[in-house]
Amino acid sequence: MLIHVSAGRNSDFDMTAVESNNKIYAYVKGKASTLLEKCTKCRIGNNDERIDTKLHITLESVISESERANNGVCAVAVVETDIDTLSLGVDEVVKRGLTLIGFVAVNSPLYDSCALTVDKVIGSGIKLILTSPDASLEDVAMARTLGICKSKHEVLTERELSALTDEALVSVAPDYSVYSGLSNASVRRVMAALKQGGHKVAYCASALEEITVMDKADIGISQSAFFEKQTRTKKFGIDAAANSDNDALRYKSDVIIPSADAKKEGGISAIFKSILT
Repeated sequence: MLIHVSAGRNSDFDMTAVESNNKIYAYVKGKASTLLEKCTKCRIGNNDERIDTKLHITLESVISESERANNGVCAVAVVETDIDTLSLGVDEVVKRGLTLIGFVAVNSPLYDSCALTVDKVIGSGIKLILTSPDASLEDVAMARTLGICKSKHEVLTERELSALTDEALVSVAPDYSVYSGLSNASVRRVMAALKQGGHKVAYCASALEEITVMDKADIGISQSAFFEKQTRTKKFGIDAAANSDNDALRYKSDVIIPSADAKKEGGISAIFKSILT
């Protein structure tokens, strides 16, 4: 592999570039309907056929049927490229004309109790928002499975967020249920917009670097903050007990949630239940 670029601020697409037989190929992954519009050919068997109107309609139908049966569908395409184009970014690579090589249906099965608890939370008048540092269809699929997100119009990417002024964000922030591919700085910006709009905000953190986000919330929630054992480490020549990053979160949290266990207690269901109480 030469390079991997994740979707986010600079592009809506993931790209992985590899070298084979002295040639460079870029494999691009993204939302099926969006990536299809960037493809000029489709690989059928061993042949690359031009995507005419008839084939385009057929592929759109495949996407539509797959979306009804699953929570998300992404497409994968490939194009031969070069180092100079790679250095310009994913969107420049895409302009070279992609060949569609397949679709991947995304589903996100969860415990039934999770969806039931989400229903209770939403039914009590509390809006749930999923933020993700990765612009992945898997996160959107999970949100749709849980009932947090009802349609694609409730998803906002880092790229789309960066185009909004602070004033505009205050107005539209409550309309979105999934913020995809956001940095911690962008999550803080969304949180500030929600609070400026008069909303009370609770935030669940799972990593130490999220403390700066949790600090801005009205209620801070951390998960997996308890550990059965400590690890030993040497620092500056001193043998000391070292806890995971998550252990530090409990000192900044208002609510602490344990990990899910074999009885399906704790975890994401416990987070939602804590919101209800």
